[in-house]
Amino acid sequence: LYAYDGDLNIGAVRVWRAKHRPDFGKHEAVLLDTIRPYFRNALRNTRMIAKAHGIEGFWRQLLENMHVALFLFDGDDHLVYENSEGREMERDLSDVGGCSFSDYIRSVLKENRLETEWGPFSLSILRTVSPQDARPITAVMAHRSKPKRMDADSLRRRHHLTSREVEICILVCKGLIDAEIASALGIA
Repeated sequence: LYAYDGDLNIGAVRVWRAKHRPDFGKHEAVLLDTIRPYFRNALRNTRMIAKAHGIEGFWRQLLENMHVALFLFDGDDHLVYENSEGREMERDLSDVGGCSFSDYIRSVLKENRLETEWGPFSLSILRTVSPQDARPITAVMAHRSKPKRMDADSLRRRHHLTSREVEICILVCKGLIDAEIASALGIA
């Protein structure tokens, strides 16, 4: 029994009988024809789920590697996703001004503001719907008004750099030009 999605063969079921059993007849052919659409749909669904997981993994990886803190809220303003920059920002701003950063974001969402500033951060808010199921979602991007402090550990961890590459990056961030970096590190 072959299953096709258009012209693409997406699967097959093969059944063999022992030598002492008779050949398949019309009854068995009717049974196979009966299960064919269900078998095809099950294989289609499996392929779609696998694709969705792949896409979800792609988007999750993309969102995790953004250099902007991202918070996603459902239609009831409950936090459903926060990327690594967002988690770091939460740690940096834990309980500033009597409330947590995520509590502050929720209060901004309730007021239906689209942009705001809070301390060293500004927020950009986008209300949209989920492409999968059309549920309302709100994306909040938090931008640092001041550049983030550059340290060797975060550079090494985030960008998988060697010790020498980290040294050079820090000097570049300080505004040194190639010749100054070479002189500071004693390299050509």
